[in-house]
Amino acid sequence: MFILTDLQTKAPAALRTKEQGAATGASQKYEFMTTSDVVNILGDMNWGIYDAKQQKTKKNPDTTKHLIRFRNNELNWKGENVPEILLVNSHDRTSALTFHVGIFRLICSNGLVVADKTFEKFRVRHMFTTFETVSNTITHISQRLPEIFQTIQKFEGTILTPDQQMELALRSIAIRYPEYLDVKTNEPRFDLIEKAMDVKQLLVPQRKEDEGNNLWLTYNRVQEHIIKGGFKRMGTGNKPIQVRELTNIKASLNVNTGLWEVANSYSQN
Repeated sequence: MFILTDLQTKAPAALRTKEQGAATGASQKYEFMTTSDVVNILGDMNWGIYDAKQQKTKKNPDTTKHLIRFRNNELNWKGENVPEILLVNSHDRTSALTFHVGIFRLICSNGLVVADKTFEKFRVRHMFTTFETVSNTITHISQRLPEIFQTIQKFEGTILTPDQQMELALRSIAIRYPEYLDVKTNEPRFDLIEKAMDVKQLLVPQRKEDEGNNLWLTYNRVQEHIIKGGFKRMGTGNKPIQVRELTNIKASLNVNTGLWEVANSYSQN
């Protein structure tokens, strides 16, 4: 079981104390609510730590951005999809105290992040932050979790044609690589993407459970490839390169939420 002291190894910045204070240069209005304080609030509300990581940096390793994943074992969730709350925080003024809603898919050990347009993220500024504000935010999130599973059911009930699956993959590539977006219309340039890679790579299932043509399975296949990498595309000088896993916290969250929005645009009401 993950306990608070485990953060010392995976995300030591999360253990920054009030006595140590925020990073040098923080505004006098900056109210320093420690991540440990927030962890305790979630613990009192039956949300325990499942995993954690922090941004790699040599400049401010003790105050840098960090992400902690929480699960509530008292929730009556069923099946392979586990609801999570993702806490993002920093003590160096680079990030507000932010909560995202996620889904952890047990079959592939892969975490998804629900898009803001479907399920808004909750940001709490480091000014006049109170324990009541945080606890009310968590209560609100918990009450709305059933909406996520309703959306997943819509994804599962939406069947995609081969052309739609390919289009979803093409649009998803442009989420991670915005250089494939048209500068005037901000729409993906499918011709450029198809010249740079074999997009069908993203639709190949990693396991038997991912085989199928509904939106949920297609989205999961594409999302896993885009986030974890392993596929090839043309790099500088028209040389093929293998795409690496996306590990930057901010970029990973942005891409994940973007992928959910793309998938949701195909969902049938």
